[in-house]
Amino acid sequence: MKPHVDDFTLLRLVAGELADRDRQRAEAHLFACRPCGVALSEVRRLDRGLRELAATGDFEAAPTEAAGFPPNDPFRRRPPPQSPARNTLAIGTEAIAAAEAARLAATRSLQTVGGEPRSRARVSLRTAESRLALLYELQEAGRNIAEDPVRALELARSKINGLLRARPNAAARASVAEKVVPWDILIGQAHVLAAQAHIWTKEFARAGSHLRVAYRSFGRAGDETSLAIVELNEAQRRSFIGQGRTALLLASRARATFEERELDELAARARVVEGLAHFDLDDQEAAVAAYREAIPIFERYSLWSNFVGALNSIATSLTRLGRLDEARREYARVLHRFSRKEHRSWHGFVRIGLAEILFSAGRFQEAAHSAASAGRAFSECGLYANALIVWLLEVEAWARHGDLQRARRRLDAFSRAAQAQRAIDGAVRRQLEDALTGVNPDFGQLARLRSSLDETLLRLSYR
Repeated sequence: MKPHVDDFTLLRLVAGELADRDRQRAEAHLFACRPCGVALSEVRRLDRGLRELAATGDFEAAPTEAAGFPPNDPFRRRPPPQSPARNTLAIGTEAIAAAEAARLAATRSLQTVGGEPRSRARVSLRTAESRLALLYELQEAGRNIAEDPVRALELARSKINGLLRARPNAAARASVAEKVVPWDILIGQAHVLAAQAHIWTKEFARAGSHLRVAYRSFGRAGDETSLAIVELNEAQRRSFIGQGRTALLLASRARATFEERELDELAARARVVEGLAHFDLDDQEAAVAAYREAIPIFERYSLWSNFVGALNSIATSLTRLGRLDEARREYARVLHRFSRKEHRSWHGFVRIGLAEILFSAGRFQEAAHSAASAGRAFSECGLYANALIVWLLEVEAWARHGDLQRARRRLDAFSRAAQAQRAIDGAVRRQLEDALTGVNPDFGQLARLRSSLDETLLRLSYR
């Protein structure tokens, strides 16, 4: 057999169209091959989504309302499905293959040509294929939001404007394209992407506005899974702004829907958001349990961004509980398992997480060493803005440890690197130097400068 099962064979396997002999060979390979097993899971998820689009109403709705929300909360009641007309379009191998092709085309459209997004082309809603391509483009941008949230926001805004201009009339709403991918699904997905970008850039009020629009749009479409995704993002937003109680209610409601539909990845993300809500409510034991439940799912699907985020959250909660050594062991296990060659950048993200918990625990010398290692990992990968952020933490760690000579040397190195990246101006450098001048450094000023520069450098990484 070939080294891996090709995509079309996977599609035929899911559709039940393989001959017995071919099916047995494919299943034998899948049993032993983890990458092909992950690919098969993706195809099955795609198949479930298409079948749900083709025949809505096959799943029982999750509870639409829960106690504990304020009376005027727009998320108190999940919009009930409006029982859209059943679509009789057959979903077989050809339709699945067409949808997969649309997904790949949408992924390619996210690449740049001459520095400008190719995705700024006019929005087309005439065919099911064009709508699928647009849907996958928006979803793919959401999955890769960490790479460039500012660009994702530009994409979302351009698609929202295009979709509003292309709002279907009564005749268009009777088309096959509208039955396969309703306009309300597309406009809702564009608003979800905008909200995700605003959450990343900490513009939480704007994120909330987009999520409320998306909730109404998905409610009109009767799409329970998409409604749950909005609830998941809203729960995350509320956890970040100190509304842990209702965040926990929303995350749990969303998780119930994902588990009912066997959407493991989304259910794991919901558990992480439940952990964030528990953290906000200062129930650290419950937070750790939620994060740990999600970790194996992220590892199974090689979702390393989610994996490292959950790991850092576990360590933060354990440190809050006074269990720093246990948190360090969590990091040690992951660093031992991660290949430096295959996961070089993730080594940096893991080590900066370790540096931050050591810093918060007053272990400044160890924090400085870990920050230096993270900076080297980021620099080797070309993630210079991330390297600058952790090198600045290293400077403050050495200063708080009492080694001012080393702190000043590292500040000089930071300044040279920042100047090369045009990241800070001379005035900021002088402020940093002034904070380290004399026998007694101004740690308060140093911390304030580092906090403000973190935001500046984070924006630099998204340019």
